[in-house]
Amino acid sequence: MKKMLAVLFFCLPVFGQAAYSNPGTYSGSGSFVATGNVCVAPNFCAYTGVDVIPWGTVPNLGGAVNNGATVYDSSYLGHLNGDGLTTFSNAALLSSITRLTDSVSAYGKSNVSFVAGMGGSGVFTLTNTNTTLVRADQNSLGLICVFATSGVNRGHCGTPPGGWGGTAPSSGIFITTGQLAGGSCPRNCPVNDFGSLSFSLTDSTVLYTFGNDAYDISNPTTVTPYTINPNTGVYTVGSPLADFQYGLPMGPNAQSWTSGASYPYGAYVTHVLGAPGSSFPEYLSYSSSTSYNTGDIIVPYSGACMYRAIVSGSTNGTLLSSGSFTTTAPCKNDTVKEATPSTLQWRGTNSGPQFVYQNIGSTGISASSAFRWLSAPSTLTAIGAMATGTAVLTSSDNCFTVAMVGQAISVTSAGNTSGSSTLYTTILSYQNSGRVTLATAGLQTGGTSAATVTLTGHPDIMSSTVGDANGIVWVNVGPSYPIVNGNQLWNAIGGVSRDTLYGGYASKYGIAISSNSYGLAPTYSKYTGDQGTGVWLEEYDQVLNVYHLLNSLTGIWTDWSCSSGTDYRCSSGTWVRQRSEHSKAISNPLNTTPAQPCPFYIHNLKFSTNGLYGQIRTQANVYPACNSLQPYLVWQTTSASFDASNSLQAAYAGMNHWAIGANKMIAFNGSAFGYTGGMFTSLYNASSASAIPSFSVYLKPVGNAGTGTAQTVPPGCYVSGSMMQNPDCNLSEVLDSHLSWAGDPGTDTYPACGTSFNYATLGPAFNAWQNMETCYQDISDLFKLGTALDECGKGLAVHAYICDRHQCDIFHSIPN
Repeated sequence: MKKMLAVLFFCLPVFGQAAYSNPGTYSGSGSFVATGNVCVAPNFCAYTGVDVIPWGTVPNLGGAVNNGATVYDSSYLGHLNGDGLTTFSNAALLSSITRLTDSVSAYGKSNVSFVAGMGGSGVFTLTNTNTTLVRADQNSLGLICVFATSGVNRGHCGTPPGGWGGTAPSSGIFITTGQLAGGSCPRNCPVNDFGSLSFSLTDSTVLYTFGNDAYDISNPTTVTPYTINPNTGVYTVGSPLADFQYGLPMGPNAQSWTSGASYPYGAYVTHVLGAPGSSFPEYLSYSSSTSYNTGDIIVPYSGACMYRAIVSGSTNGTLLSSGSFTTTAPCKNDTVKEATPSTLQWRGTNSGPQFVYQNIGSTGISASSAFRWLSAPSTLTAIGAMATGTAVLTSSDNCFTVAMVGQAISVTSAGNTSGSSTLYTTILSYQNSGRVTLATAGLQTGGTSAATVTLTGHPDIMSSTVGDANGIVWVNVGPSYPIVNGNQLWNAIGGVSRDTLYGGYASKYGIAISSNSYGLAPTYSKYTGDQGTGVWLEEYDQVLNVYHLLNSLTGIWTDWSCSSGTDYRCSSGTWVRQRSEHSKAISNPLNTTPAQPCPFYIHNLKFSTNGLYGQIRTQANVYPACNSLQPYLVWQTTSASFDASNSLQAAYAGMNHWAIGANKMIAFNGSAFGYTGGMFTSLYNASSASAIPSFSVYLKPVGNAGTGTAQTVPPGCYVSGSMMQNPDCNLSEVLDSHLSWAGDPGTDTYPACGTSFNYATLGPAFNAWQNMETCYQDISDLFKLGTALDECGKGLAVHAYICDRHQCDIFHSIPN
C-alpha cells in the first residue's frame, strides 16, 4: 500500500501548544494576522502525530493543463495527535493545496520543466513579503508570477488583480518583457528572466538580482534592484547597488610586484609569467611535434590568452593556422583538441599569463632585484623515500634547499588519490637538505624507497615563489583577469540583510565567487571557475562602504575601504586594503607543528538576515590531511571584533542541511548524540558555532513501534538489529530534511520548517516523520526552555533537550 506521513508541526509541549504572547502581524514569506484565530503562525494547529499513514486517492489537479482545483489532504483525519490522547479530527485545520504551473505556464513555450527552489536550496526566500510574487525556475531562467492571496483566483498565479500592465501576454502566468516600464516589446514578448535573485525582506515590491540575466543586466558581478508592481506585473530596473569586483584582489587591488617595496602581511600582487626567451621563462612555446604534460602553460599568440594542458600528448602543428585558440579579449575557458591520433588537449583560463599572489609570510621589504616566481622544471632525485601514510620526504643525496618550500612537486609511486601512482603536492616545510615535509601525505602501500622527485615548474594553487626577502612569502591564489561576462565565473548568492539603510534598500549583500581557472595537479581539467573550485567569500557593507573578503585558501580576511566617497564604486577615490587578518580555522585548525594549513574550495555561502554571519559549506579540501574537519563553518563579519580563533568557526557536529535566521541557525543533525543517537535537529548560536548546540530535538516514542530494544538515552528510538524498528535511532539510514527559515521576521522566533523525507529511497514513508512537513515552533521559546533545562540538569555531559517541559527529570539522570 502506498503510504505517506502527515504534516507535523513539532516541538509543542505535551499538554497543549505554547501561546504566542504577542499576536499581530508577522512579516515573512506571508503575512499572518492574528484576529481571533489561535492557529495563526507560529501557533499552528495542524496534525502533530507521527503515524505512518496510508495515502488514499491522489488528488486531481489536472493533467498537462492545470484544472485550477483546490484540494485538501484528509489522510491525517482520525490519527493520534502528539499528546498520545486525542485524534486529529478538525477538517477546518487542513491546509489547502493548489497547483501553480503546467505545460503552458510560460508564454510561447510548451512542456517545459519548472523547479521550485533556486538551485535546490531551501535557504532562499522565493516569495515577496506578502506572497503576491512567487519565483520559479525554468532551466537557468528565474521567472516570477503574480500570486493571488484572496479572491476567486486564490492560491493560483495568473493575471494580476489590476490586469496586465504593458504588453499583456495572451497566455501563460509569468511576467514577460512586455511588462518592463517604458519597454519596447510590442507583442509576443518572451517571459522575462529575473536572474539569480533574493527578494527584499522588508519591501513587497523589491527584489535583488545578483549578476547578469537574459534581458536587463549584463554585468556578472553586480547587485541590481528590480521593482515590481504586484497589482499589474509592471517592473523597473534600478541602478546597481554593489559590484563585487571591487572587493576582489584583481586589477587595482593587486598591482604588479616591485623591488624594494614594503609589503604588509596579506598584501596581494599580480605577477605576469616570464615569456619563453626571457631571463626567467615561466611558460612554454607552442611548437610542432612537441610533447606537453598536464599543467604545462602556453600562450599561443603573443600577449593573448593563457591555455594549460589538461590531457598530455604531442602537437601536430595545425592549431595555430586553424584559428582554434582565442586570440583577443575576453579570454575563454574553451577546450581545444589536437587532431587525432594526438591525445593532447588544451583548456583556456579566461586569463592572460598572470596570477595573483598573496603574502602569507610577514611584513617586509621586497627583494632588490627580480627573483624567480616558479622553479624551472627539474628532476631532484631518483631515490626519494616516503613512509606509508606520511608527508615526510627524504633523500640520501641531500637534494633539497630552503628555496624549494612552496614549490609544486611530484613523487612517483606515492599517489595521494586512489588510482594515481604519483603524488602531486607542494613542499610545506624544510628540515634539512635530506628531509622536507610535503603539504599532502601519500597513499602508497608499503612505503616508497626509490621514487623520482620532480619540481614540475607549474603555478599550482597554493604553490609559492622561489624566495623573496625579509620574511615575505608569496602564495598563488589563482589567475588574474577582469570578469566581463558570466561565463568567466561561478557565484553563489549569499543573500541580503533585513534593513533599509541603503536609501531604502538593504545595506549588506553577500556572495561566493570562483575565478579559479588553473587549479592543481593531477586534475587540471576540472578547474574552470565553477562551483567547488571557488575561494572568494565576500560581503559588501554599504554603511561602512567596505568590501569584506575572506580567502578560503590562505584564511586571510581583507577589508577594502574607499579612500574618498561613499558610493559602491569608490568613483572619487581608490580602494585601500584596510586590514588583513588570518583565521586559524584555515591556517592551522589541526594544531600541528609544523602548521598544517587546511585550504578549501567553496560549495556555497548564505548570510544571516542581519548580515553579521555567513554560513559556509565547503566542497573539497585542498589537502587530504584536512578531510576529518567539519565542512560547515560560520564567518562573523564584524571587523572590529576580529579574532583569529572565533571569527571563523567550524560547526560543532556538522549541519547536513540547515537554515539561518538572524543570530541563530537550525540544522538537521548537528547534535551531540548525532544521527545514531536519535537526535535530528539542533539549534546553534551563530556566534558560537563550534560549541555544543544549545538545543536539540530527539525522536519521540511511537506506540507499537516493534519488538526491538528501545534506546534509553535519549528515549524513544530503536537500535537496528536484523530488522529496522520504528523509529530507528540511526537517522542516516532513514531520514533527511531540507530546512527553511524564510518566514522569520528577523527575530529568530518564526518556525523553521522542512520536508523530512525517506533518505534511503525517496519513496513511501516507513519511519516516523518521513514525508512530513516538520516545523520547529517559536525558536526563542526553545532557547528559553534550554536555559530552564540547564538549571535542572546540572552536570549534563551534553545538552540533549526535547520540547516537553515535563521531561526534565529524564535528562537530569544523564551521567557525565
